[in-house]
Amino acid sequence: MKIDIKEKPKEIYTRSELPFDSVFTGGDLADEGIGIHIRQAILRKIEDYLSGDKSNELGGVLVGELCETDSGERFVRIDNMIIAMHSSSSLSRLTFTHETWEYINKVLEDEHSGKKILGWFHSHPGHTVFLSSHDIFIHENFFNLPHMVAYVFDPTIKDRGFFKWKDKEIIKANGFHIYDNDGGDRIHEIISTNKNKESTDDELVNKKIKTGRLDILKSILVALSLFSFLVTVFLAYSFIDLSKKVQTVTELKEEVGQLRARLDAVSPVSAGEKNSNSTISDKKNIAWSKDTMIKKNEQTVSQTEKNIENVSNENPNNSEKKKPVEESKKSEVKTEVKKYTIKNGDTLEKISIAHYGSREGIDLLMTHNKLKDRASIRIGQTIEIPQKD
Repeated sequence: MKIDIKEKPKEIYTRSELPFDSVFTGGDLADEGIGIHIRQAILRKIEDYLSGDKSNELGGVLVGELCETDSGERFVRIDNMIIAMHSSSSLSRLTFTHETWEYINKVLEDEHSGKKILGWFHSHPGHTVFLSSHDIFIHENFFNLPHMVAYVFDPTIKDRGFFKWKDKEIIKANGFHIYDNDGGDRIHEIISTNKNKESTDDELVNKKIKTGRLDILKSILVALSLFSFLVTVFLAYSFIDLSKKVQTVTELKEEVGQLRARLDAVSPVSAGEKNSNSTISDKKNIAWSKDTMIKKNEQTVSQTEKNIENVSNENPNNSEKKKPVEESKKSEVKTEVKKYTIKNGDTLEKISIAHYGSREGIDLLMTHNKLKDRASIRIGQTIEIPQKD
């Protein structure tokens, strides 16, 4: 949601020295850029308010003065705050509405005359201390002056931190100063918490490194186990397949051996080899007997032809009688044959069933029409269909 601000406040520095009782919370690390000093009572008030609801983000604006020392050192001195009333909030987002800005401007004018808005604060319940993309959008659009800061507090783990501008970028401050020591215990509590947090952060980093290494090793072991399983399955399958092939080859060899034995039993060549002890004279006798039988058959055929000629000469009417008989037979054959033209979708099987009532006529059709095989017919071809007796 776009929020319009009538005027951006100008950077007018107030001449002031650093608070004499400020305590830095960043340990041994020095902070660069503009210094951040916050009154201890206001810090307590902010954190108590943000701890009131750990299910939604809460927030508000930081109020105080923009100061500069005689030596030119600049810092913000936060001595008050205004709660962001009428804001829209959830567990992970805080939105300043028009009503929120109207309320803030009214309270600033009525209760904190002469003071400036130095930045804003909000909570991150259970999300640790950082600026989300939505937080950065708010800071860049509504708190974009070089001196404006952002305070983030996680009420679940009591973690806290400031963010500020440096070279037109938002960075996390190394620490901040707490002044007006009206309750030293709270300051020492915050300081000790930050120091413990630094050591805890190192431990967490080491733990994450170790955990990361363990996770990598676990992943490698899982991958190796899976690979071993797949290799085992592949080898088992290959072994079973090879065993089946070996068994098949063995069975085929046995069948080939049986076929060879049968061929040896019926083959005349093998029989001749087995009877290799036969003499040449036996072979000559066999050849002579074959020639003798051929000659006898030729004599019988010639004698039969002569007898037929004699019979025909004695009865000349026999030839005349044969002709009409043969002609009658031919006419009878002609009447018993049908012509059929092959159509699309016809097969010898369909034609046989249509004309003979079964598939038994297929061989008759092939023989009569001199067909090589059942697929030798084509569309438009005319075949003869003889009638079965």
